[in-house]
Amino acid sequence: MGLANICRAGLPSIDRALVSALVDRWRPETHTFHMPCGEITITLQDVAMILGLPISGHAVIVNKTESYIELYQRYLGKAPPSDKSRPGLRVAWVRAEFNKCPEDADEETVKQHARAYILSLVGGLLFPDASGDRYTVYPFPLIADLENIGSYSWGSATLAYLYRAMCDACRRQSDQSNLTGCLLLLQFWSWERFPIGRPDMLKPKFPNVDELEDDRDRPTVGLRWVVGACTYRSAPARCYEHFTNEFDLLTDDQVVWSPYRDDRVKTLHLAPICTQDSHLWLTQAPLVFFFMVEVYTPERVMRQFGLHQECPPPFRDTSVELHWCCRGKVRSDWADKHKSFVDMWEVKEQHVIMEERPYDHANYMDYLRWYRRSTRIRLCTPRISNGHQDGASVRTATADDEDSLRASKLRYTPRAHLIHSVVRYSPCKMYLIF
Repeated sequence: MGLANICRAGLPSIDRALVSALVDRWRPETHTFHMPCGEITITLQDVAMILGLPISGHAVIVNKTESYIELYQRYLGKAPPSDKSRPGLRVAWVRAEFNKCPEDADEETVKQHARAYILSLVGGLLFPDASGDRYTVYPFPLIADLENIGSYSWGSATLAYLYRAMCDACRRQSDQSNLTGCLLLLQFWSWERFPIGRPDMLKPKFPNVDELEDDRDRPTVGLRWVVGACTYRSAPARCYEHFTNEFDLLTDDQVVWSPYRDDRVKTLHLAPICTQDSHLWLTQAPLVFFFMVEVYTPERVMRQFGLHQECPPPFRDTSVELHWCCRGKVRSDWADKHKSFVDMWEVKEQHVIMEERPYDHANYMDYLRWYRRSTRIRLCTPRISNGHQDGASVRTATADDEDSLRASKLRYTPRAHLIHSVVRYSPCKMYLIF
């Protein structure tokens, strides 16, 4: 319901410059963004609060027993024209056949249109195909069973798909590379966490909830950004270099570490599904989506949950071998192939981090000293021009890690005078030392 309400309100356009800058900060070794002020990442809490997707439930994986053509014929009442060039279901065909349900439709016809609509949400937004003109059909056998569709952990699968997409994207060097995954979640998450990334004209707000009869119709956190994005327009200054500057000089007080505090959540009157699975937000069970298995590392970002951060965080391998496991030829036995990971997810309650100590600033400073010795926290060193048009005199200024005052002054230097070497020496990546 949360995802459907967001779609009905109207989806905002994706800020490509912001998303590109975030991808350059992503580290596949830890599944976190490496910022100057520490690690931060998208968690199961963010998925539940922003999109209202369930975390509890079975892993999104199944052994397919029928061909997709047989499944379409059985559950949609018709099959698309034969097309073996690429896997997936053409968006144009689904819209043409199921755009409007007849008013005198019988129960089976209504179910067929419902499946097509859910496929458009799940296959188009949560697990988008890289081509942009096809729906991902791996989840279709689960969507077809309308009685049990709510028994699966769509939230964890969405996060697994986004993790894999960012891990792939941050390694690519081609000019034609693109990014899949739920970019709607990534953009809303960045607006919640980084005020500097929000458009100036974007004013988040909530629709009136006083007249709602069913609590399930209450909004998710993501809906306030959709409603507030009606007047959003990209400014020319919001380019890739702008966001690279901002993230290179990001300070601790410029991050909203805990946007879902209890006192704030109560005032938002959110749908119950946003918080009903809060006991699973700190699980360390692997995230599963058919051919994808991704390691979930909340132990590295405990400050996001308002809890004590162990320093150094325990390192868990995100498994390069798992990243090599891609869809390739369409398989039907993913549930068998990934059985060990599926079994771990089924007992996810047993893998929850039992940390009760609250966040402590002194502990955070210890973590930050370790972190700054262990990773590269900036993509490149900015150079500040002295204003001479001939460019003959240029001085270099580095935002020192230990000098927050100097970094603050550098941040408020006019953006037109910041020139990053990342533009000329692309790709410029960070390298983590363990």
